[in-house]
Amino acid sequence: MRDALGLDWALYLPAARSPLKSAAPGASAQDRLDMLAAALAGAERCSIGTLELDRGDAEPSYTVDTLRTLRRALGPSVTLRLLIGTDQAAQFHRWREPREVLALAEPVVITRPDAGADGALPASMAERWRPDEMAAWRRRLVRVPPIDASSTEARALLSNDATRDAPRLLELLPGPVLHLIRDRALYKAP
Repeated sequence: MRDALGLDWALYLPAARSPLKSAAPGASAQDRLDMLAAALAGAERCSIGTLELDRGDAEPSYTVDTLRTLRRALGPSVTLRLLIGTDQAAQFHRWREPREVLALAEPVVITRPDAGADGALPASMAERWRPDEMAAWRRRLVRVPPIDASSTEARALLSNDATRDAPRLLELLPGPVLHLIRDRALYKAP
């Protein structure tokens, strides 16, 4: 996406605790940070930020707060973009101060194969956004080639002792990430 959009840098910011998810992440903040570092090892023009994790998980992570902090640190000359999936775009109206988020960082909505036609996302959002806002949402859609990967599937395979060594896991996860998960016994069923 960085190259496709002509972006200079990609910053990954793992959330401490999502306000829109009732369940806590299946791994600790440090484990998630380590998995992300393992996945990005050797990648160019990207880094990992711990801004949200540093706040702790006592309070939910709000994108608007993170973007305000980044804007203050980077100044007005840096253009911020926010990469989200169609699932997040569909519930964007539920985010804290969604219009302020839009003002701070233009979203890029990565369409997924299971999202249906490009028109399906805007149709589901039309009742919550003005016509001019909907036109902007349609311009934010970026189709990516389908990837046969699902975090839900990976977690299901990892939680089942019988499938923890399934070859499919190597298709879903980079080797270093899978090794870290296995070494730390992450995502195993209780």
